[in-house]
Amino acid sequence: MEVERFSSIFGQYTPEQSTMSTCNAPSLFSDTCNSVAGNVGTSAQLFILLLNTIVNAKCSFIGKNDFPTNVAETLQDGDEFDFIVLGAGSAGSAVASRLAEANPQWKVLLVEAGSYPSIDSQIPGFFAMIQGGDHDWQYKPRPSKEACLGFKDGQCRWPRGKVLGGTSVLNAMIYVRGHAADYDGWEAAGNKNWSHDKVLPYFLRAEGHVAKDKQDEQKHGFEGPLTTSRYHSDSDLRDVLIHASQELENKGLGRDEHGYGLYEAPSTIVDGRRCSTGKAYLTREEHKNTKNLVIATDTEAIKLLFNMESNSVQGIPRVTGVTLNVAGKIVNVKSKTEVVVSGGALNSPKLLIQSGIGDKNTIQSLGIPLTAHVPGVGKNLQDHLCSFGVIVEMDERNPKIDPIDEMYKYLKRNDGNFAGIGITNMVWFINSDQNAKKTQPDLQLHFWEFPKGEHANVDLVGHVLGLNDRSTQSLHELIDRKRFMIILITLLYPKSIGRLEFPSKTTANDGLVNMDIIHQYLTDEEDMNVMIKGIDFVRRIVETKEFKKVNASFAKFDTVNCEDKEHASNDYWKCNFRNFASTLYHPVGTCSMGSDVNQGAVVDDELRVHGVQGLRVMDASVMPKIVGGNTNAPAIMIGEKGADMIRIAHMA
Repeated sequence: MEVERFSSIFGQYTPEQSTMSTCNAPSLFSDTCNSVAGNVGTSAQLFILLLNTIVNAKCSFIGKNDFPTNVAETLQDGDEFDFIVLGAGSAGSAVASRLAEANPQWKVLLVEAGSYPSIDSQIPGFFAMIQGGDHDWQYKPRPSKEACLGFKDGQCRWPRGKVLGGTSVLNAMIYVRGHAADYDGWEAAGNKNWSHDKVLPYFLRAEGHVAKDKQDEQKHGFEGPLTTSRYHSDSDLRDVLIHASQELENKGLGRDEHGYGLYEAPSTIVDGRRCSTGKAYLTREEHKNTKNLVIATDTEAIKLLFNMESNSVQGIPRVTGVTLNVAGKIVNVKSKTEVVVSGGALNSPKLLIQSGIGDKNTIQSLGIPLTAHVPGVGKNLQDHLCSFGVIVEMDERNPKIDPIDEMYKYLKRNDGNFAGIGITNMVWFINSDQNAKKTQPDLQLHFWEFPKGEHANVDLVGHVLGLNDRSTQSLHELIDRKRFMIILITLLYPKSIGRLEFPSKTTANDGLVNMDIIHQYLTDEEDMNVMIKGIDFVRRIVETKEFKKVNASFAKFDTVNCEDKEHASNDYWKCNFRNFASTLYHPVGTCSMGSDVNQGAVVDDELRVHGVQGLRVMDASVMPKIVGGNTNAPAIMIGEKGADMIRIAHMA
């Protein structure tokens, strides 16, 4: 695969060699010409120019020198900070940056189990290749009889970021805030100041939107560190989708996610580069000047430390620091003010359990001293279930793409196919029940195009999703015949709620616990019913005049365990979903926000962990109910709002 050849070139280059401001990469053109006394033909010059372009392009990628000082190797027992933030992901990077910005006198330590983002992770078109690598925790839920049957060992894969920037380094860079009613619902459930009107300023504060028209100017922020922008795919399917939307709904491309219809979502992309929260928040110039924000990479938090006596309300433990594993070295660092846990919906509850915070029966069974009985830790696991088996085949209309040409175009001008994610930024919000008067959509469609004959793309998707060999082979046979598009039907408000279980400690005696992910996909019959209604809408799309022009139809391919079902019947789709429906990588809710511990709340509406002092959780795990759209933007908002809560509390 040609893309892999370029990826391997980048892979030989370490982030330590790159800076944003300077670059001493040699000119291959000059060096080579001198070595042959200028006797170089035109073809050789063009080849050397390509190589020179590759070398010089490396200078525009972020690397080690762009981030705050890394103190991992110098950390010692007793080192003290005003704030310690655990996890440099979508929320954690924002939290640490904003705390350091709020008061130059505050010393902030940001801890990350992973390292610096690689060069290939910064290329938008490579996003699928990053999953399953060193930047990924590579989680796999427990096998289920209800879903993921077409995956290896019956396990779908849950990529989670293990890198500065967290999962914002792995995701598809789609920036969707969710619907206003989502946040109004949080506040109505008792979470004060979490209505849409109260969270909107924090979305705007984060955004550095590159607007293309006045309509954009009215809806986004422009001074924030997180660059968002819109781009248009060159695929003919973009226009096909727009015209199909006009035919079905009598309206064209929308610019507002609040409502129904086709929407070209902004992306966290700037100048053809991924804008992860690691890049957006941690490489800011002010952090290089003030020096009050430091990081510790390749460093895993083992447990939180508490004091029941000094500086504590009687009987309520107060966090005093964190035990860290720094490349095998155990270090205890202190926090003078607060510790913020931002490990995400899987690692945040895991750390709480390791620290004795959770259901007392679970804690006691693990032999861990009980710090606080908070039974909701690890419960309320919600995720957007997404189908990968709804495939529409059609005629090839786009010219065949040469990856060598595309890579040169990308490196030379920061544009072309590698500068974006194809038509995947096109999202369509729909109401599964056209007769019901709902205030917000309950399904979201994404689109993923596969050109005819591109077997490398099939291998990639098979690897990324973890499809079993039979499922992958059936897609190879399909792409031999036709171009196809996967229409990802996404369930926005699942009723099937999962959980995390912690059955034992690890055998390594390292203070860590084993964690099982129980996703519970499609265990509630209503979820299956809504997905089937989504098929009805997709069928209407396929039957539009616009899709008929490209001879679109539902593809027939080998679907495990579904051979006895009539193709494209409801029974077939139910079987298809149980094989190919999986995560859209949006787990939330496992440290749910609320006022009542006995009702499953883990943090209050100030994101303070119930039953302890000086400890907050700030990431997607605090969502009491999942939002109706991609979760990266809301996670960043939570980080922005949470950091402001701390600023107000300690600078009043």
